[in-house]
Amino acid sequence: MKYTVVLAFTLLIISCEVRPGLPPPRAVNGVLDLRAWDFSDDGNIKLDGKWEFYRSQLLTPTDFERTAPKPTGFIAVPDNWNSFSPSNAPSADQSMGAEGYATYRLEILLPESDDLSLQIISVSSAYKLFINAEYLAGAGVVSQYRSAYRAQKLPQTIQLESEITRVTILIQVANFVDPYGGIWHSIVLGKQRQIAAMQRNNLASDLFLCGSLLIMGLYHLGLFQFRPKERATLYLGLVCPLVALRSLMTGEGYLFQLLPEFSYDWAVRLEYLSFYAGGPLFIMYLRALFPGDFLKLPYYSYIAAGAALSLLTLLTPPHIFGHSLRYMQVITLAACVYAIFSIIHAIIRRRSGAISFSIGILIFAATIINDLLNNQSFVYFQTGSLAPFGLFVFLFSQAYLLSTRFARAFTQVEDLTANLEKKVEVRTRQLSSALQTIQDDIRLARAIQTSTLPRDVGPLEQLEIHSRYIPMTEIGGDYYDIRKLENGIVRVFLADATGHGVQAALMTMPIHAEYISIRDFLLSPDQILTILNNQYCERYSRMNSFFTCIILDIDLSQNRILYSAAGHPEQIIIQSKILHKLYVKNRMIGLKKGHHFNLGERPFFPGDRIFLFTDGIFEEFDSNNEEFGETRLYSLAQAELHRTPEDFCRTILDAVYEFTSGKSITDDITMIAIERKATSENHGRDDQSSIV
Repeated sequence: MKYTVVLAFTLLIISCEVRPGLPPPRAVNGVLDLRAWDFSDDGNIKLDGKWEFYRSQLLTPTDFERTAPKPTGFIAVPDNWNSFSPSNAPSADQSMGAEGYATYRLEILLPESDDLSLQIISVSSAYKLFINAEYLAGAGVVSQYRSAYRAQKLPQTIQLESEITRVTILIQVANFVDPYGGIWHSIVLGKQRQIAAMQRNNLASDLFLCGSLLIMGLYHLGLFQFRPKERATLYLGLVCPLVALRSLMTGEGYLFQLLPEFSYDWAVRLEYLSFYAGGPLFIMYLRALFPGDFLKLPYYSYIAAGAALSLLTLLTPPHIFGHSLRYMQVITLAACVYAIFSIIHAIIRRRSGAISFSIGILIFAATIINDLLNNQSFVYFQTGSLAPFGLFVFLFSQAYLLSTRFARAFTQVEDLTANLEKKVEVRTRQLSSALQTIQDDIRLARAIQTSTLPRDVGPLEQLEIHSRYIPMTEIGGDYYDIRKLENGIVRVFLADATGHGVQAALMTMPIHAEYISIRDFLLSPDQILTILNNQYCERYSRMNSFFTCIILDIDLSQNRILYSAAGHPEQIIIQSKILHKLYVKNRMIGLKKGHHFNLGERPFFPGDRIFLFTDGIFEEFDSNNEEFGETRLYSLAQAELHRTPEDFCRTILDAVYEFTSGKSITDDITMIAIERKATSENHGRDDQSSIV
């Protein structure tokens, strides 16, 4: 359990955004002076403070070219505009309310700097952004009229012009849907690489957390299918996917990056429901574990409040149910305090597993309280959203509790009487049923995993590409991506995580997250692998997880390929019916930060073929324990080169199944066959080029 505590405190420390020394500058009366701010040393900065505010006006930069309009007042950012009223208003009745439209304006004085970017997570609930009289970004449709207005959640990053020392930001905002209008998320300014690094870190954390919680939720639901009397597994199995969904909607908003046109109305509903339903479900889980330590009145009162507000969220528009959030936050805070006292009561009564359980639940309760206080700005340091990580730590704490219960179960098994065989037969049938349920749930996980694989590369007139992915079980540890870059180069990436099954499948999530964040960089393959390795070592070194991979750039205009590999097997290129091997000596990804990767190059002409694969294809054995082997694979590849890429992959796979006499494969298999279509001319071809 001490490792769980250490992990919890580590998460709390790394999540805090605390800057030593003086506080960062803040905007004053619509002006933010950053001339003394060094972005390279001081990092990113939030454009918080008092902005110029033009209530019920949608102004454009041209409105400020001659005589600047007089602002209605100055408004705090980040904050909603609901309670804003002009300083000369006779009463608070003239506050703006949630619905309406307005213009925000901020002048920023910058030091001599370049490569700056703005990160905007969300503006409630539609906006248009102008920078120095130029329209650069927006979300939804901004309008004075409800009929023409459309809300949208769309996180964006905007690159600024180089070498500018004065920036004027003008943001038109309209809201006729959300219960809180205005800019109530901080806008961040920083170096492009710093903003990109922050986004990569947040996205990797969100995806890893989502995948972990989803798998854990499916696991507990499978346990409930096995033993329906254990209601605790049902409640915990329902909480996990709710928190997983919330992690995709908050933070970097990965759900809205995947689905930009996702309904704003349902986005708000789902975010509220994950809170209104998640809290009561978790209290139900606690009571299922320690039924004698929870009083009925406060327990059912909290459940009723969550159910009522969830129903309100489903049946009413956001501008109505949104006002219930503060009430549920107060109720949840009280429920957390009550849960802590109930766990203490269970410890005093020496309930089984209460002490080990209390460590995890106290950490989780602390993160929930932190989020509530942080949301209401009651804390000095902005720690971010920690409740999902609190739940993640809590799940680890359950391992000890479950292990003690299983230990007692084995002791009871040893004391069984003469009817032992009959009882074992009944329990075995139950276990088989639960296993089938888990397998069904893992198939769902496979669908989620395969959704990250490429579906449509786009028209490639000179290339014919076919890929096959066969996991050893329902989910596997191979990952690949095929992408056409802006400069016309076709980039192919193939990775193989160490291990098998769920462990390897979970690692494909951070591999996918890290790679897609850099795959469009116009760098050579060795440079891409260097960045990928450094990022992976920095974030996942404690997991002792590694993977092999190869990245290959096909440059049709130069009739060549550039490639670099990290511990991956020798791949194949066939030119003029002669097989050559693609290989460069490099370490696996994740072994050592700062490793420099070597680069290989070969010509690539019409009629040439490339065959990429993972080691699972030749590490298969027959009934005599003889390996299929690389030599047999290379010979078969050269003999079948007359086939189309699709038939070529099918023939290779059939040969493997025939060799193993149809037995199940023992490793994940991925194949990618790429053929450059033959033309009437061959420009400058050299068939005798040496292997690079």
